[in-house]
Amino acid sequence: YYNELQSTFFLPELDLIYGIFTTNVNSIAASAVCVFNLSAISQAFNGPFKYQENSRSAWLPYPNPNPNFQCGTVDQGLYVNLTERNLQDAQKFILMHEVVQPVTSVPAFMEDNSRF
Repeated sequence: YYNELQSTFFLPELDLIYGIFTTNVNSIAASAVCVFNLSAISQAFNGPFKYQENSRSAWLPYPNPNPNFQCGTVDQGLYVNLTERNLQDAQKFILMHEVVQPVTSVPAFMEDNSRF
């Protein structure tokens, strides 16, 4: 599986993001380039989170408490848009429920025995 994101490149004129993925360091070396629509990424990040109440619970979808949330910006030492609740949610909700689907079902480029 190409499950470790190494780098991205945004092509703004087409709203495409190219992601360079590699396999885990404990597996056979391989790399792939996959292409994603920015709209697919936005859709996943505006959707529900994957949440587990405790280690014995199943992972379930949990409604996004802050759709379209943007990280705070630094303004004269203050973090704008960053509340205590936002920080708690960031610790509680670390996975999105939906998968970001690539443009095609196979990578645009793959290479075995190599990590980009």
